Amino acid sequence: MIGAPGENGGSGAVTVIRGTATLLDTAHAVTWTQNSTGVPGGSETGDAFGTGVRVVDLNKDGYADLVIGAPGEDGGAGAVWWLRGSASSVTATGAVSAGAGGTGLGSAGGAHLGNVVTGP
Repeated sequence: MIGAPGENGGSGAVTVIRGTATLLDTAHAVTWTQNSTGVPGGSETGDAFGTGVRVVDLNKDGYADLVIGAPGEDGGAGAVWWLRGSASSVTATGAVSAGAGGTGLGSAGGAHLGNVVTGP
C-alpha cells in the first residue's frame, strides 16, 4: 500500500501493489481515490486521501482490508474509509467511510481524523 496524499492536486490517492516475498506485481497495481467507483464521497483539493494507510483484517474473514485516512476531508475535520479485502485484492464493494462528526469529534475543521491510522 502506498499512500500519496499530495497526488491529484492534494486530493490524494492510494495504490495497492500485490506481490510475494520476493517480487512486486506492479503491472496489476490498482489506484484508489475518492472518485473510484464504490468509494464513498468525492475527491476535493486538500483532502489528503492516503495520509494514513493501514492493512488489517477488520472483519476477521481472512482477507486483508484497507483503512485509508484523509485528514483534510471536510475542511480539516478528516475522515477514514474501509475498503474490504477479498481473495483477489481489495474491493470497494461494501466500502464505508466515517467522518469526524460521525465519530463524536465534531464536524468543525481541526480534528484531522485519519492523519494517522493504527490498529492491532
